[in-house]
Amino acid sequence: MIRRLFALFFVVLFFAIAGVVAMYVYLSQPVSTSNIETRFVIAKGSGVQAIATQLEQKKLIRSRYVFRYEVMVNTLEKKLQAGSYTLSPSQTPREIAYALTQGSDDIWITFLEGWRVEEIGEEAERVLGNEFFSLSDFLSIVASDEGFLYPDSYLVPREISAEGLAKLLKKTFSQKTASVLEDGAKKLEKTPFEVVTMASLLEREARGTKDMQIVAGILWKRLDADWPLQLDATLQYARGKTAGGWWEPPFAKDKEITSPYNTYLYAGMPEGPICNPSLEAIQAALTPKESEYWYYLTDNDGVMRYAVTLAEHQKNVETYLR
Repeated sequence: MIRRLFALFFVVLFFAIAGVVAMYVYLSQPVSTSNIETRFVIAKGSGVQAIATQLEQKKLIRSRYVFRYEVMVNTLEKKLQAGSYTLSPSQTPREIAYALTQGSDDIWITFLEGWRVEEIGEEAERVLGNEFFSLSDFLSIVASDEGFLYPDSYLVPREISAEGLAKLLKKTFSQKTASVLEDGAKKLEKTPFEVVTMASLLEREARGTKDMQIVAGILWKRLDADWPLQLDATLQYARGKTAGGWWEPPFAKDKEITSPYNTYLYAGMPEGPICNPSLEAIQAALTPKESEYWYYLTDNDGVMRYAVTLAEHQKNVETYLR
């Protein structure tokens, strides 16, 4: 009796293993013999599970579990790269897994809020190289577009040109701000250019919507009262790049720089934007918060400190910056 049970157990086990192997072999095969190519995009930060699910949904593989198994046994998890790929349902899960480690057709590039056009150009050159992209051409093309290049992460062709990148950044800015900028500027009785210029100041001077709105209220109020803005960020922009980078803290001598961007030397708005602001900063410029404050500073912990009078402001300087 016991021998029969053992025999039955091994027969069942054999067929179970055979079934698993047969299922694995089937699921490891290409979805079809079609050579039709499909564009497949891996977003930044996507994990193996998300990639596998996306491949299955696009019918490029039969099973996400088999794909994850192939990635695991071939130790490819840390080699998968974000980007755009050309794949086909005629590829096996293993072939696709290896294809996703070989470098994409397109490449992700990120431009941060508050960067000036030179920083955007330098980052593009660093990521793209200079075979197709020319930094000098890019800076020439966007010379009058400071403030209007939208900061974001972009998936672009590796061979994108300076002209192509500039066009993409400007088009994205127009698309992202279309619903708020024109109408919002009219309500404030400002021009879109003035609003974007203010937003660029807020991007460099404050962090977070709440503080940006308070600072916007202060700066618009100063302008209405014909007060000089006296912003360090405008000195940094006027001075340009130093050994410490584009935004090294200004020195006392920088207040004497002869530049239409020097808001210590000249009253009113700077000549134009000093960086490329986020949508958050643009919205803050359009929705300033009224307050009794006329002065502000950012302490060494990144906290904004506000004051009504110059005496209060000087006290804040002594307390929080020295």
